[in-house]
Amino acid sequence: MSQENIEVVRLSTEPHNGEDMVPIIREVVEGLDWSDADSVVAAVADDPDVRPLHPEIEWDASAFPFAGVTHGFYGLAGFWREFVEVWESYVYEMREYRDLGDWVLTVNDAQARGRGGISVEMKVFQLWQVRDGKIVIVRLFLSEAEALKAVGLEK
Repeated sequence: MSQENIEVVRLSTEPHNGEDMVPIIREVVEGLDWSDADSVVAAVADDPDVRPLHPEIEWDASAFPFAGVTHGFYGLAGFWREFVEVWESYVYEMREYRDLGDWVLTVNDAQARGRGGISVEMKVFQLWQVRDGKIVIVRLFLSEAEALKAVGLEK
């Protein structure tokens, strides 16, 4: 089952690996009618990159100062909406997919440019939990030790 979980995570991460995510996300969120939660959820659910995600996904990006924990497609769309306000560009390169039993750990290098042109290079560690072929939880970390500790596998 673990290799299957890694493949589900790949479905979510590989389509835009190496691409600037800001214009891609902006295209999805800018045309949405934010006063109508159902239309936001429907638009996000219709996006091919979202298909591996469970509609009630928990997305925890609280490791970043501008983010927190969101739930469901509406919450995720709101996170993306804020994301494109923070970054002028954001490119990730997936480096590793690691089976941790109930979780998949991914490691990626991110190169970003914040508002005002400030360049940022960082390594991002993500924990992904897959259930019934859908990603149900994603947690972001800025260190491998923090990610492993979160799942009881301290390094």
